[in-house]
Amino acid sequence: MEIYACARRRMAEGGNPNQWGNVTPREELVDEDLAVGRSFAVCEGEKICGVFALFTGEDPTYGYIEGPGWLNDRPYLTIHRIARADGCGGVFDAVIDWCKTLSDDIRIDTHADNAPMLYLVRKHGFRECGTIYLANGSPRTAFHWTRPGYSIVRISDAPGLLAEAAEWFSDKWGIPAEAYTQSMEEAVRGNGAYPEWYLALDDGEIIGGLGVIENDFHTRPDLFPNVCAVFTVPERRGEGVAG
Repeated sequence: MEIYACARRRMAEGGNPNQWGNVTPREELVDEDLAVGRSFAVCEGEKICGVFALFTGEDPTYGYIEGPGWLNDRPYLTIHRIARADGCGGVFDAVIDWCKTLSDDIRIDTHADNAPMLYLVRKHGFRECGTIYLANGSPRTAFHWTRPGYSIVRISDAPGLLAEAAEWFSDKWGIPAEAYTQSMEEAVRGNGAYPEWYLALDDGEIIGGLGVIENDFHTRPDLFPNVCAVFTVPERRGEGVAG
């Protein structure tokens, strides 16, 4: 319970005094998590750095959601009651990375005032899906991560996509397609480590892309290579495509 006390203190100090108040989660609830095997710890050596509860099956508070809605209806894991000890970093990263090895879909919710958690869930590719309500009626911002169904290809490995890709980048950035074509043709010839161009494809449709070129800053030729023309179509942002 000491880790949860630390988390409550940090929440209050960070402008989020209402999410857990002075008593949440209650000790009997944590004891229940332990008893049924849904309580987990993040450890460094023998030190417990963080704790969380991991649920399988339908979460009763997720049955009703206001807003865009969940990304799909597939089975999912739900993360609740995640907290870290003072002086420990990377706990959320470790939890999410591990959970992603267990499921293709993860859901989580947090208070609208919990700025650190809002930042972390978005950082890890979770998409905001709307507002859910706890049993006591308190609202929470709900997020859903689903494993991307897209693939990443290099133009040098798929030269048949060159013309389509050049037109796609031209449309997104307003630069003549010929400029992209020239750079991509050089990539296909493979005379050096760059330029190289990458596409994110979902069922054959380009949903994102970027280039790696020798220099995009003409006044600083010492800074190379450069990543350029990064673009993800708006409807696929927040899924980690550009990452």
